[in-house]
Amino acid sequence: MRFRTKTKRAIALTATAILPHTYLTPHAAKCKYGNESQHEWTGLKLYWTDIPAATGGYLRWPRKTYFDGGTGIYKGMDNSYCFCVANHTGQAGMGDEGYLEEGAGALLVQDYVLFKGNKDVYYDPAIADRMKKLTFCLAAAAANYPGQRSDSELKSGIQGTYMYTMATSVFLAIEGRLQTDPQNPATKIMIRTEDKEAARTAYHQAMEQEFFLYPHANQNKDGEVCEIDATIKQQLLANRDAFFDEVWDAAIIMCDAIGTDGTQPVANRVIGSHHG
Repeated sequence: MRFRTKTKRAIALTATAILPHTYLTPHAAKCKYGNESQHEWTGLKLYWTDIPAATGGYLRWPRKTYFDGGTGIYKGMDNSYCFCVANHTGQAGMGDEGYLEEGAGALLVQDYVLFKGNKDVYYDPAIADRMKKLTFCLAAAAANYPGQRSDSELKSGIQGTYMYTMATSVFLAIEGRLQTDPQNPATKIMIRTEDKEAARTAYHQAMEQEFFLYPHANQNKDGEVCEIDATIKQQLLANRDAFFDEVWDAAIIMCDAIGTDGTQPVANRVIGSHHG
């Protein structure tokens, strides 16, 4: 999704809970001046809440991002978490409005694999088609799971943050842009096969790296060693496996419903109607 800013049309390659009818466009780009009328404006405004650290202060990044507002069919996305699924470049501002480009249409499997965050994702050729469909469905299941949240939760650094973290960690494990050793590309964290337990391990590792479940250097905070707030950590450890089981099983069901090449409308109808 892209965002309207006060001074320019700006970029944020993100996605949120799957839209009920129209899907998000897969590439970030600035809206050219004068072309605003060609886009579908959602009324959804981007906001975020900082996540507290165990040692005081905040992690700085990641943050808990969410939508407020919404008009027309997008009103149902008010108070929904907003998830980055493509390692976006550039940061939209607080309160910027999201829009879809004219003719964006439905997001199909072959579009999702073109997301910038998926550009370094490679599967064994023998299973590549199946894995592209499966991870597409897994992303949809994870994004849909949280549903609408309360104002108090969205604005709280602690309340509900475990839910946002669990869903985000699924996207990170799909993208494969994290490593257990930042200096060693061979330690890439990624869901590579349909082996559920191997996928669970990648999900755990992505969560531990991105959200500082255990102390390590935060490159977004001048290398300061960070650890997430103890309450959030406890909630994550208590709930993350049950969450993964539910979204994985839902993804398998949806994946099996997609036609042979992933282009049939049934793929989107199934994903669009799935919740939790």
